[in-house]
Amino acid sequence: TLCTREARLQGLYRRPVVLSSLEKLKVQESNGSTLEHIFNLISVPNVQSLCLIRTGIYEAFTDAVGGFSLLPNIRELRLEGVWFEEKGYYYFSERRNPSHKIMEKLLTAMPRLTSIYLNSKLEALATHLIQPSCPLPELTEIYLSGLSGDLIVNVVEGRHKLGLAVRTDR
Repeated sequence: TLCTREARLQGLYRRPVVLSSLEKLKVQESNGSTLEHIFNLISVPNVQSLCLIRTGIYEAFTDAVGGFSLLPNIRELRLEGVWFEEKGYYYFSERRNPSHKIMEKLLTAMPRLTSIYLNSKLEALATHLIQPSCPLPELTEIYLSGLSGDLIVNVVEGRHKLGLAVRTDR
C-alpha cells in the first residue's frame, strides 16, 4: 500500500511516493475526493505549475496545502471551473462563494506564486487578490477570463494600492 492510516492527519495521509522531478501537474474533471486521494499517494515538492480544470477542492485540502507544504514551489496556478466542496455537498458554485478564509488558506500556502489564471466561476477568488491579508508579493501576472471589466480594473488598482505591481492582465 502507498499510504497508511497511522500517518493520517486532518483527513489526509502522508505520502511516501515522492515525484521530485515533476514540475507541472494538471488535474481535470475531478472532484474533491479524487484530488485528495491523489495527494494522499504522492508528494510533488518541485511542482511549479498547477492546473485544476473542472475539479472540486475539499476544504481539508486547503488546510493540508499549507499545513504540509504540499505545493511550496508553485509559481503558476491555473483554476478553471473549480469549486470548493465539503464532503457530501458542493461548497462553491455560481450561486455560492467560498469563504475568504478558505481562499486565503489556499493562496497563502503558495507564497512564491507569480502567475494566476482564473475564469468567471472564480470571481470571488479574483477579488481576494486585493485583500491585504493575502498580498502574494511575487504575483505579477494575473489572467482573468470572462470577468467584468470593472472587476479587472478593481484587481489591478487594488494591487497597485497595496504597492504590488501587475505586469500582465487579461
